[in-house]
Amino acid sequence: MQQQQQNWQSGLCAWTEDCSSCIDSMMFPYCLNGASKYKITRNAQGVDCFTVCCPMVGDYLGGGGFCLGLFTCLTRRALVERYRIVEGSCESCCTAFCCPFCSIAQQQREMMMRGEFSGGIFYRPPPPMLPTAAGIIGGMVQHAINKI
Repeated sequence: MQQQQQNWQSGLCAWTEDCSSCIDSMMFPYCLNGASKYKITRNAQGVDCFTVCCPMVGDYLGGGGFCLGLFTCLTRRALVERYRIVEGSCESCCTAFCCPFCSIAQQQREMMMRGEFSGGIFYRPPPPMLPTAAGIIGGMVQHAINKI
C-alpha cells in the first residue's frame, strides 16, 4: 500500500511556533543540517561529518553560503522523500538556497513533530509520556482478563 503524500506540518518561517529550532538553525546551521541528514539516512542520533565539514570549509574558502544551500537542499530532498511531502525538487532547492536557516529550522520541526528528534543545542526532545491512571488501571484489568 502506497503512503499518501502530505504537506509540511509547519510553515517555513514559523518563528512563533518554535523559537528554539530557529535559534539553532541561525547559530549552528552546519551542525543542525548534519544531524538531520544523519537521522534521515541512518535513523540514529549523530552527525554526518561530511555534511557538516564539506559545506563549512567550502563556504569559508569562498563559497559565500552556496555550499550550505547545496547541502541543505540535499538534506531537504531526503526529508521530503522520506515523509512523502508534497514539494518538487525546484521548490526544495529554491527554499534551501534563498533561506537555508528557515529551511533547516522547518526540517527540524518536521522531524520533531513526527517523533524523530535529530538533536540540537537549544532544541530539546519532548519529555517522555507519563502513564495515566486510566492506562494503568486498563493495563491491570487486561492483565487480570488474560489470567482468566
